[in-house]
Amino acid sequence: GNVNGNGEFKNFWSAYGGIGINNVGRTYSDRDARGGPALFLPPRVNVWSGWTGDRRKSFTPQVGLNAGRRVDGFGSNWNVYGGATVRVGSQFNGSLNVNYSRNIDDQQWNGNFVDDGIASFTFARLYQSTSSITMRLNYTITPTLSLESYVQPFVSTGEYTEWRALAEGQSPDRERRFRPYTERGAPSGFRFGQLRTNNVVRWEYRPGSVLFFVWTQARDAADTDPANFGVTPGYGAVFGRRPDNVFLVKASYWLGR
Repeated sequence: GNVNGNGEFKNFWSAYGGIGINNVGRTYSDRDARGGPALFLPPRVNVWSGWTGDRRKSFTPQVGLNAGRRVDGFGSNWNVYGGATVRVGSQFNGSLNVNYSRNIDDQQWNGNFVDDGIASFTFARLYQSTSSITMRLNYTITPTLSLESYVQPFVSTGEYTEWRALAEGQSPDRERRFRPYTERGAPSGFRFGQLRTNNVVRWEYRPGSVLFFVWTQARDAADTDPANFGVTPGYGAVFGRRPDNVFLVKASYWLGR
């Protein structure tokens, strides 16, 4: 259940906020163990809030946050974001948004294994940080010629501790719900980075007939070495990778009077 509120002030700024609770009573997931037994989901409380500037203006800022916490104290998350939209006349508009989140998941699935004929459905405590920057640009050069551009670098890094296997998966008691899992050593972690950009030039060379010139670029960087975990170094790794570029031309021609 949740309660939400939103409104607009006299200066045309707007705000919203809310609070909610999940997994009230005994709640189970039949999917978290990826084909294994049902898993008890502890209750958690979430809150969120955000503000947006006057949308009539040429510069519109926005900022927001949300946070959550397991009632038993063994997990939490928070996320903050901010950005702005800029409009110059009727021809140009663009936006920049920055997002950062931190997640501590006490029962993150970490693989299913068979050791000496015994199946183990394993979980670990995950400490994860994620950051992204999203940029958009729209420019109408003439009534028949326009440019659209989208760029988003993204980095997520996570470290696992306390590798455990399901024991009594439906037990509300955390200590009974899992048992230590040491058959395959200690859990590791990951860092994954990605860059995606799409750029499109649209030219209506005659009424109803259009040419599209498209350029997309992708860069991916993954690492499992704990010494390299970190959001900031992740951006350097992404931009240092060789890109995959795709160029595309699409044409349409209107048949008729």
